[in-house]
Amino acid sequence: NRYSGYTITIDQNSPNNVTLSKGSDLEICKISNLMVPLEENKTYTYTIQRIDDHILFSIDQELIFDYVDPAPIYGSSFQSFGFESLEESTRLDNVTVTTRQQTEHISSLRIADDLRSNGQLKLALKCYDALRHDHKKNPEIAPRALIRSAICLYTLGSAKEAAVRLESYINLYPNFQLNPYAHKLLAQIYIDQKQIDKLKRIRPFITSVPELHNEFIEKIDELLEPADTQQDKENPDE
Repeated sequence: NRYSGYTITIDQNSPNNVTLSKGSDLEICKISNLMVPLEENKTYTYTIQRIDDHILFSIDQELIFDYVDPAPIYGSSFQSFGFESLEESTRLDNVTVTTRQQTEHISSLRIADDLRSNGQLKLALKCYDALRHDHKKNPEIAPRALIRSAICLYTLGSAKEAAVRLESYINLYPNFQLNPYAHKLLAQIYIDQKQIDKLKRIRPFITSVPELHNEFIEKIDELLEPADTQQDKENPDE
């Protein structure tokens, strides 16, 4: 299935939008806007990089996005790539493929990721916990391990504990690249549990990220509107 891995789409109807999606259901991971729309009858150089959990896409050496996947896809089934165009006038050539060697700590994280991908969530959780506590030694690995441990807990049905870890992640690493995903999973948990006050707290961030806004803002506002109406009735203006 050509859509089982990562898919980068440049919409012919919106040539200034680039979308990164994942999996057969095309889950939207990132939406980026080009500063200058692509033009017809012009040659461009695309660079696609997969560096551990980073997915990077550039056009003519200009970085369009650097997305860190909180639950990256691994396995022998995802070692290929391809191109597809819906326009007969598009031509692709001069394709170059290179590889790089992984570091020791990335390999340790990869072991935990493989366990998670194979459904061994409890074992993966133990591996992530060992990595996330060593944040001074592994400042790049610890935040990844923390958020992936939250994903394991959520998948195992421990949404409350997952939310605690996600909240901890946001407090510890407010500027790390996985912050949007932490808010995404938190939003889903808060919606499921109808935690109105917490939804109000994260709503400004949700509205600031296009892919989160598109997915959650209507659901959040549907919950917030009745709550605000009830509060107005209980606290009428003097």
